[in-house]
Amino acid sequence: MASNKTTELIYSLNKHEIKSFTAFLKSPYFNTNPQVDVLFNWLLKQKGEEFNFQNVLKSKLFSKKTTLSHLRYLMSDLNKLVENFLAIKKLDDQPLLYNSILLKALADKNCDKSFSFTYQLQSDYKAVLNADTLLQKFSAEESRYMYYSSRQKRTVSLNHNKLLFNLDAFYVAKKLQLECEILSAKNINEEYHVILLEKEMVSLARSGPFKDEPAVKLYYFLLLMLTEPQNENHYTEGLGFINKHEQFFTVEEVKDAYQYIKNYCIKKINAGNPVYTQKLFDLYKTILGNRRMMYHDYFSQWEFKNLVTISLRLKEKKWCFDFIKKYINYLKPGERSNALNYNMAYWYWSEKKYHLSLKLLQKVEFTDVVYQLDSRAVILKIYYETDDYDSLFYHLSAFRAYLRRNTAVSETLRIQYSNLIRYTLRIARHGLNKQKMTEVKKALKSEIRVADKGWLEKQIEVLY
Repeated sequence: MASNKTTELIYSLNKHEIKSFTAFLKSPYFNTNPQVDVLFNWLLKQKGEEFNFQNVLKSKLFSKKTTLSHLRYLMSDLNKLVENFLAIKKLDDQPLLYNSILLKALADKNCDKSFSFTYQLQSDYKAVLNADTLLQKFSAEESRYMYYSSRQKRTVSLNHNKLLFNLDAFYVAKKLQLECEILSAKNINEEYHVILLEKEMVSLARSGPFKDEPAVKLYYFLLLMLTEPQNENHYTEGLGFINKHEQFFTVEEVKDAYQYIKNYCIKKINAGNPVYTQKLFDLYKTILGNRRMMYHDYFSQWEFKNLVTISLRLKEKKWCFDFIKKYINYLKPGERSNALNYNMAYWYWSEKKYHLSLKLLQKVEFTDVVYQLDSRAVILKIYYETDDYDSLFYHLSAFRAYLRRNTAVSETLRIQYSNLIRYTLRIARHGLNKQKMTEVKKALKSEIRVADKGWLEKQIEVLY
């Protein structure tokens, strides 16, 4: 597909948005050129095809008099209309932002009663209590301040404290939120970022005038969880707060908050604290039971896979099987087949039904490096557990070559899976030598970056 801004916008629309946009085009308010409507519908039918202007002209979509220049104007008009539609749709979804813009428009028109009514709506709004709410409330206070001060209405009190409080509260909440994002990103990108006023923000959130603001409190707990992971009280307080107040935040923010908490659990598990496996499992079950979150968007195929792994690790096999069958339809349609094949293969492996597991793994399409790595890891375990050492050694050699040659594998994953290969090989070769196996066990215990460490430790325990 040629890189075209207009087609990119059109093909990003879902079926409900396409229906709404079609009605939007026919609205007399926009007085749209009928040719724009025709072009839009033609482009929809060409999705997935190579786009260029000459193809449109050759299609005889319009009269023979249509020139390349005229077609470019039509594309430009269509592009602008799609952008307008998306902006208006987003505005409809954000009543506070809508009211902020409306207040400024009403002020320009000197509509006192409408201005006062809209301001009161904005001031009393409590449906969402996040940082953006504080910003829009500040905007409403600023509009009110400018409106009445410019008209010198002495009978109206200009609440300077409320004006400044909303601005400062927004700044503290947003600053804490961004600090959480930056600190979390450091796990992936080692680029150093200077965070100004970091201690001051924490101090204001802990004991300042904003300590009871939900938006401030949430990110205060999350930030402490990131910066002081050894203090498990931060985890407890953060999880308790979001569970109690999640209805006051957007779905996106709730998902982000839970992601921070899930990452905390995963770090604890990787650090050798198995208690957090159950905590993570319980957290996932809380999310699955949250209709607001589950119906907001498709469930991630990687979250789906992680939950299967965790539930099997906890020996929740029946729960896992029921989960796969029930929640597979919560994934994007194009991801369901692959996810079903891989996760059922993993479930069959846990049941020691190796033939069925291998059969399903053959159907997994390696559209992502994660499926490639984990499928190879399952095959590794099957060959080891069935004592098929010829196949195992060949597979380990091919697996090592794959890790060495595939540039799509991150350095972290390369190390983790290389260590899985190395320790599996040592266990397979020295399984009957107690002294060497004692050395392997000791080395594995101190190894942090290794995939399926629990499985490796279990194989050693079976031998000795």
